[in-house]
Amino acid sequence: MAASLPWEPPTRFETSHLPGGTLWVVKSVNGVLLINGLLILYALMNEILGIYAYAVKQSIPSIIGGTALCLLTFGSLALYSKNPRAGRMTAAAVTLLGVGSLAKDAMQGKWQGQVEVGASIAMFAILLGAHFLTTSRKRASG
Repeated sequence: MAASLPWEPPTRFETSHLPGGTLWVVKSVNGVLLINGLLILYALMNEILGIYAYAVKQSIPSIIGGTALCLLTFGSLALYSKNPRAGRMTAAAVTLLGVGSLAKDAMQGKWQGQVEVGASIAMFAILLGAHFLTTSRKRASG
């Protein structure tokens, strides 16, 4: 038997002070904050891997590629605020670019390539799942 909460949880984008003085940020019903947060982490991961490859191997293409993927991901987030569909499509294309750019390294067993390809595939799957969830909700609502 589940215990009832002594307070009414917020239902939309809200910041609330709940018992105990904790500040809570509640994600929206369709997970926009969650997906945007994951895209920010994905962008930062690309930049960090590019910097790491440059620091270790003096690889100019790695730092350029990591920075480019980072900037393109942040660009897709900026585009999302004006045109959500185009922003998510751009983010999906960027994740596929991440897969293609380091697939060879991943197949050779290099951990940087495996991390990048794994994160890119996971991010693409999340974006695709969110797309299908959104379209099914739109169809169900009329």
